[in-house]
Amino acid sequence: MASQRKRSLNQFIFVGLISVIIFIVMVIATHNLLTEPFPGHNDFLSRWEGSRSFWVDGLNPYGNEASLNIQNFMYGRPAMPDEDQVLFAYPMYTAILLLPLVFTNYAWASAIIMVIMEAMLLAALFLLLDLFKFRPKAIVLLLLLLIALLHYTAARGLILGQLGLVCYFGFALTFWGLGKEHDRIAGVALSLATIKPQLGFLIVPFLFLWGIRANRWQFVGSFVVSMLVLVGVSFVFVPTWLIDMWGQVTAYGGYAPSTPNERLFTDFLGLPANSQYILFAVLWGAMLITWYQVLVQGKLERAMWAAMVTLTVSNIAAPVVATPHFTVFMIPLIFYLKHLNRQRQYKKWIIPMLLVILVEPWIRFLLTLEAESQLEHWFIYFPEPIVILVSLWIFRELWWTDGSVLRHTKEVEDSLKPETVVSS
Repeated sequence: MASQRKRSLNQFIFVGLISVIIFIVMVIATHNLLTEPFPGHNDFLSRWEGSRSFWVDGLNPYGNEASLNIQNFMYGRPAMPDEDQVLFAYPMYTAILLLPLVFTNYAWASAIIMVIMEAMLLAALFLLLDLFKFRPKAIVLLLLLLIALLHYTAARGLILGQLGLVCYFGFALTFWGLGKEHDRIAGVALSLATIKPQLGFLIVPFLFLWGIRANRWQFVGSFVVSMLVLVGVSFVFVPTWLIDMWGQVTAYGGYAPSTPNERLFTDFLGLPANSQYILFAVLWGAMLITWYQVLVQGKLERAMWAAMVTLTVSNIAAPVVATPHFTVFMIPLIFYLKHLNRQRQYKKWIIPMLLVILVEPWIRFLLTLEAESQLEHWFIYFPEPIVILVSLWIFRELWWTDGSVLRHTKEVEDSLKPETVVSS
């Protein structure tokens, strides 16, 4: 027994050392080949400079001076009124989490965060494969690895330094933790996924309410404690951070370009921009019906399906949508691949389908690219979430019958069973 523990410890140390070496090599290569000669990661820049302004300069990251620092870093001057004001606009605990990166220059910081995000994308893939018990062949696994890193949505997120990729990893780890009954890990992971509220503003409350309904109290407690720590420490550092952040978030509409939804309705459909709220109402209504079925009617076998509906609706019917957010659709993709792999007549389509998934978004991007516009075409935003939403409806019973992901406690399971009548 002792020798086995020693062997396991030695293996752990060996794997840890190899991982550290690979990480350092990747960071140096990314810095020398990308972030130093080609500065970018514009989304990360606002968060990093706002965090640096707080920790190094002692400024409120939401204040005018910190905002001016970000603008000077981004534009070399203060932002014009009609330009993106590149405000910090994230929860204060973002600055706390980025503390280790503010004491180096931006090229190194962006190289480190890029490699961390790449590792998160790969880790999320393997978590999902384990969660859904899918063991792909080598060629399929290779394609999935390429999709995880080079799919348009993931690659754009890496290039921009989009913290939405961190949220995706948080969601993947949450579902894995819940599926494997590591509820404390799941609760901490879900709190991490709140780092970008625009992506989790619907799924986080649903999973929290599901945890209560399903008697997963360790998950609920872990999430609550984690959030209290993050939010509480944030208030200690900046007592006004929540109001300050809300002010920056609401100010976004005053200078932000038109949203993909607005461009869809005005440019393509020829309808008023406000027509998008009709679509929002329909999708939110459908989503809330799935919540009602799970949380009120107790159809807990539909919980994972309702969670996927919620994630999909939040990527369509929301004020702010970004294509890197679509990395969350790896979750239903792995689920469908598992079931396709079980059907002999459909297995042959897996590789062609994955090739299309990898290549098609880049073709769509290149075909819709406009040199004079800095915005992605509205058509880039809609195929993926619409396809996922339709598939969730068509294959809803497949999701309902696969109880390997979101389960409830035995006490709740027993309470849902019809009472047994004992005859004398």
